[in-house]
Amino acid sequence: MNDPLKQFAALAAEASGAPGPPLDVSARVIADLRCVRPEPRVDWPLVTVSGLALAASLLVAVWGFDLWSTLTDPFGGLLEPLAMVIQ
Repeated sequence: MNDPLKQFAALAAEASGAPGPPLDVSARVIADLRCVRPEPRVDWPLVTVSGLALAASLLVAVWGFDLWSTLTDPFGGLLEPLAMVIQ
């Protein structure tokens, strides 16, 4: 049986003597990389939490508007049914 480390050492010695590639393709690779634009990614958990926060803020705004209108005339809600009876 051959030792795997000896085989690896033999392959490394053979590869160290091999000449490098004759062409320089780095300019073409860099140009291709510059042309590739990353696709916009949607962060779905952020969109979900933002939507829920928007819904909660709308509920609070509607409830707050209702409370604000009672602050301007607090007895309006109490006297409105009586006004209907009196008419």
